[in-house]
Amino acid sequence: MFEQISTTYTGQDATLEIVIMLSVAFALGFLCRYFIGRSQQHQLLDELEKSETVQSELRRSALRLDRKLRFVEEKLAQIHAEQKEQSEIPDERTLHILKSSL
Repeated sequence: MFEQISTTYTGQDATLEIVIMLSVAFALGFLCRYFIGRSQQHQLLDELEKSETVQSELRRSALRLDRKLRFVEEKLAQIHAEQKEQSEIPDERTLHILKSSL
């Protein structure tokens, strides 16, 4: 009724099985490494874009602060020049004292 099937397991069969398992494991490892690398690459690119955004915002902020600093320096120079002009013009009390001393 049933045909007689050989159930012997030879060394060649074991070697072939080991080679097939190792090649499948290598292929799966390679694919896993590839996909993990791709996901890490995307994460790194996202972080790089975020850091570039932060750096550009910091540059803009530094430029704004630099403009404000220049504006304040110009105002201070203007105020200093006005004070110097006012100190050169004698005030009324000084003129009164000088006139009374003559």
